[in-house]
Amino acid sequence: MTTVAMTVRQGSAVYVEVGMAYPSGTLTTPLVTDVQGGSYTLIADGDSSLATGIYLWVFRRAGPVIKTSTTFTVTVTPEPISSKPIMVLAIEVLNDGGIDVPGSVAVNSSSTSESSSVTSTENNDLVLFLGADAGSTSHSYSGGLTHIPGYTSSPTGVSIWGAYQDLVSPATASSTRTVTPSLAWVSVSIAISPQVAWSGIAGKPYVTVSPIGVVTSPASLLVNNGADFGPDTYDTKTSGIQEALNSIATSGGTVYCTAGTYVLQAPIGNTGSYQTVVFEAGCEITGLYADLSPGGVPTEALVWVAQNVASGPDAASAAYSQIQWIGNGCVINLLDASSGNYILINNVFEYTVKGPLNSGISPQATLVTVDNFEITNLSGNVLWFETDNGGGSHPNITQQASVWKISRICANTWNSNSPTSGVPQPIGICGVRLFHLDQLYIDGSTIPTACHHSLIRIWSEGGDTSDIRVTGSVFLGNTDSGSQIAEVQGSTTSVGGEITSRVQFEGCVFQQPNTIYNVLLDDSAAITQTNQAFVTDFEFKACEFSGVGVTLLPGRTGSSYFGYGRFVDCRFKGLSVGASPFSGSLLGRGPAASGTSLTIPSTPDPAVYTNNDGFDETIVISGTNVNGPIKRNGVNTGLISGSFFLRTGDYVTIPFTTGTPPPSGSVVVIPE
Repeated sequence: MTTVAMTVRQGSAVYVEVGMAYPSGTLTTPLVTDVQGGSYTLIADGDSSLATGIYLWVFRRAGPVIKTSTTFTVTVTPEPISSKPIMVLAIEVLNDGGIDVPGSVAVNSSSTSESSSVTSTENNDLVLFLGADAGSTSHSYSGGLTHIPGYTSSPTGVSIWGAYQDLVSPATASSTRTVTPSLAWVSVSIAISPQVAWSGIAGKPYVTVSPIGVVTSPASLLVNNGADFGPDTYDTKTSGIQEALNSIATSGGTVYCTAGTYVLQAPIGNTGSYQTVVFEAGCEITGLYADLSPGGVPTEALVWVAQNVASGPDAASAAYSQIQWIGNGCVINLLDASSGNYILINNVFEYTVKGPLNSGISPQATLVTVDNFEITNLSGNVLWFETDNGGGSHPNITQQASVWKISRICANTWNSNSPTSGVPQPIGICGVRLFHLDQLYIDGSTIPTACHHSLIRIWSEGGDTSDIRVTGSVFLGNTDSGSQIAEVQGSTTSVGGEITSRVQFEGCVFQQPNTIYNVLLDDSAAITQTNQAFVTDFEFKACEFSGVGVTLLPGRTGSSYFGYGRFVDCRFKGLSVGASPFSGSLLGRGPAASGTSLTIPSTPDPAVYTNNDGFDETIVISGTNVNGPIKRNGVNTGLISGSFFLRTGDYVTIPFTTGTPPPSGSVVVIPE
């Protein structure tokens, strides 16, 4: 016998009640199957007696429903097959956490009171009161019971029935059905536990996501393994992660991803401010090549940080603040184990949002954290964070992303067939302000040599970049002579005019296997610009350079604004004996800087030079045409020549004979 089609939901439980009249002979347990190939476990059975021959069986589906359906049917095959009366009902139960207690079967050969009882052991149990009889003409249930709908007209000789009630706390549920006339019956009460999951706990601190569900292998008995979201979430392509973020778009909150492997078919991204995503220790993120790299075309980003999921760079419609992505060691593995293909992703983490000076978004994202992820089997970059305010712009701090912390990021193992244009800068920071990158371990030794790149690149292209700190980090290069291990750059646009400033590396190691890699500090990579961009106020402190030199490539000329470029307590290893680690120079900045000459006008006498450049500097005075002792901050030095160290706001007074000032080139300012 096959039931009429019914609607069931993915992950729900199904109970099947079977009644038969078979007064002569005996029956064995019937076979129960359903249209989705489910198997069923017998949980209760009994008969009124051989004389009256009323049989009752109650089955439970061995696993949750695989998928939502409006045409779900159950088929029951009696053993032995006979033409005797049979009645079947399939009952869908939501939030089913399994059988708490199966009650004992009660039977009677002739009575007007059909009853059974069960004592639950858990809070919030559902009690099913099910039975079969020879067919009553009227009935009523005891208090607290609700009739289960769906029973059809019964055949002659047998009728099944059912009711339910909820128990708030553990108790004995005694259920009674009063019938007319007196007849043979069989009944049973079954206590069913609710799903014990985060999703059922009031005041829970998280929205939870699980990578395990009834559709995964191995499968869970609970929908999404008891979490709010997961692979059982309807139509999900992100194992429920994006749906979880969607659920807190307005309110903000925390999405907690439990341990296991999340298989993505689409990118994920923030949906509002005040969102924290936490991956429990033991998480892995991977994906399907066919969905993320269809036809070999890369996906732009896997995780859109502090912005909505976008179709490409600078296509965001929103920027969000107070965002955290906490990995707890989560491994992002970009090798699709199911197909053996590398998943092509341009940037694993990305924020590329147009700023207000470029008809974009204001305010930009602020107070953002990305922490503790390991990324492997890459074909592109680790991260690219940029605000694009347009070439040559000088945004203020509210017009660019600011106050970000990126920490404990490990990247290793690149696809040997990575697209040659796919790895321009594994770590890319542009057009932003007040970013701190700490404890990065970027092992680029397996990046294909055809992929010319900079392991970390800090530059300006759509507005100034400033106040970038990189601390306690390791950068390991490969043998490609066309790449840099690090680059700090003004800009490479034809418009130019941007300034990359206040960039500090402290306690970092730069290492590569031969002495062809370099740290490149350049204004514009020799590109002709309408307004020359430049890099200034940079410092490398307590860093180690192993097999790595420093190339200084100027573009800025004829300017009175310079800045400092410092290498403090740094160690250079692996270079030829006596070889300088530096090549080239930047006008007025860093090693080999000659400083800028001051031209002293003929009046007034004495001349006053004040350090208004915003950084420490030294002024060197030759003494030519100096008439009397030089004063520093108004204090007589007793000197007419020499070097004078000036902090911001300090000044020197240079007396000379009116009309004959020190000649050009005899007074030089050198930034520290």
